[in-house]
Amino acid sequence: MSKLIYSKLSNKVLGMAFSVHNILGTGLLESAYEGALVVELTNSCISFKCQQVYPLHYKGVYVGA
Repeated sequence: MSKLIYSKLSNKVLGMAFSVHNILGTGLLESAYEGALVVELTNSCISFKCQQVYPLHYKGVYVGA
């Protein structure tokens, strides 16, 4: 099994994601969970970018961003 490079950060972010899920529950739109996770990340002083756009290639063909 491979070892995580940033295990402390990974565990912290996973904890935040579980917290969001436990508080909001199931059945909401993805944007609701995203907004709540933004609050968690901001309150934890973890830098991040929302909805970052990257080029997407499939089998060597550009299919969008």
